[in-house]
Amino acid sequence: MTQLLQEQKLVQRPDLRLLMSHTLLQMTALELEQRIAQELQDNPALETAEENVCPTCQTVTAGGRCPNCDGWWEGAEGSSLNTWHLPCRTAAEDDEDPMANIAAPLTLHEHLRWQARLEFSGDEFDIACHLIGCLNEDGYLPGDTADIAAQLGREVGEVERVLRRLQTLEPVSVGARDLREALLVQLRDLREQGVGCDLAERIVRSHLTDLAHRRFERMAQQLSVSVEEVAAAAAFIVKNLTPYPGRQFRPPWNVCRHAEPLLARPDVVITRHGDRYEVEVVQPPNAPLRVNGVYRDLHEKMQRHKPSYTDTERQHVARWVGRAELFIEMLRRRQATLRRITTALIALQRDFFDHDGDRAYLKPLTKTQLAQCVGCDASTVSRATSGRFMQIPPCGAVVSFDLFFAAAPDAKNYLRQLVAQEDERQPLSDREIAARLRRAGFEVARRTVTKYRRMLKIPARLHRRREKVLPPPLACV
Repeated sequence: MTQLLQEQKLVQRPDLRLLMSHTLLQMTALELEQRIAQELQDNPALETAEENVCPTCQTVTAGGRCPNCDGWWEGAEGSSLNTWHLPCRTAAEDDEDPMANIAAPLTLHEHLRWQARLEFSGDEFDIACHLIGCLNEDGYLPGDTADIAAQLGREVGEVERVLRRLQTLEPVSVGARDLREALLVQLRDLREQGVGCDLAERIVRSHLTDLAHRRFERMAQQLSVSVEEVAAAAAFIVKNLTPYPGRQFRPPWNVCRHAEPLLARPDVVITRHGDRYEVEVVQPPNAPLRVNGVYRDLHEKMQRHKPSYTDTERQHVARWVGRAELFIEMLRRRQATLRRITTALIALQRDFFDHDGDRAYLKPLTKTQLAQCVGCDASTVSRATSGRFMQIPPCGAVVSFDLFFAAAPDAKNYLRQLVAQEDERQPLSDREIAARLRRAGFEVARRTVTKYRRMLKIPARLHRRREKVLPPPLACV
């Protein structure tokens, strides 16, 4: 009996209630499903509700609408957010379970096509997309560009020019036709970053077979260098280059390069209806939950007729009913918090969503700024968004919440400031801009600067020397 009393007091402690709330908030959809399954197994007073319930307040719906909130959510008090219409799901809509539409991680081809939209336009973009579609899993381009040009009805030189620019995208050297070309492209990229090795380029260009068989003395004699220099160049190649450029790519959430790819399960689904967005927090298939009717009735009866039951019996029922009610309440809070944060995120990054998820329209945003808008702590935003994914319109792509807190937009603003302050008679080259950005703490390469400059519609160095043309400033959050 003493143990039951202690457990009942623990459930009622505010600090433990907060801990449970935080724990559930930082769980992914899959982890939450497993936690609910465990709770259903452990607690006899908890069961899965068969009726359709409101995803906001867990009230049983009537005719597809909630009698409490009537399908409307007003947002956080004191915030400047718009009202977002959130109708309860009907039985027919339950058949379209977002969990069944699990999106695979971003593939190499999708990643390259996204970059190609920034790098190419018009006919060049069409050629680039065709080349990307021809790449194998290692990132190599099989076949001859002459055949590809004939298929597209283009000049071979035009296809070759697009291919050379395609090889500068991430991961570097994708689209190479053989190992030698892939390694040379990677070496050229390293040289542009200031970490090149001339001897390594000479070895790859003319002595690749000798390198594969480690014939250091033979290469040293033919290149008129020492064996030690050849060994150092070989070590540089092994350390910095890869023979399989396509395998260098991995989704941004997959931190382990060699791990098996995982499916990204959306925690939140966003749909667009005209000029408004609807936010739905995905519920696991074993939710929603409710207190078992037998236990609830028994608990109420015991409260009314206490002398008819022993202390142990009352405490046993009260313990499990209280635990079930607490768990359901914490699940409701988790859903409400995720919905509030996502709604605020849509309001702050409206241009991104209005332009079909084009990352060029992302604005600088911190979790602290989002927390201030929602009216909660930054730690709550961090727990709710870390490792989370959302499904966005119009094509149902699944993206990480971390996408909205990336540092890239800040780098774009800094790039624009550098160009605005440069000497018009001696404009900065993309390489010089990249060097200054790195000194400012932004780890970007020269080719990344070129992409950002084109996104901001800033002319190249030669054209900036003739006229000073700058786009309007980026809007601040």
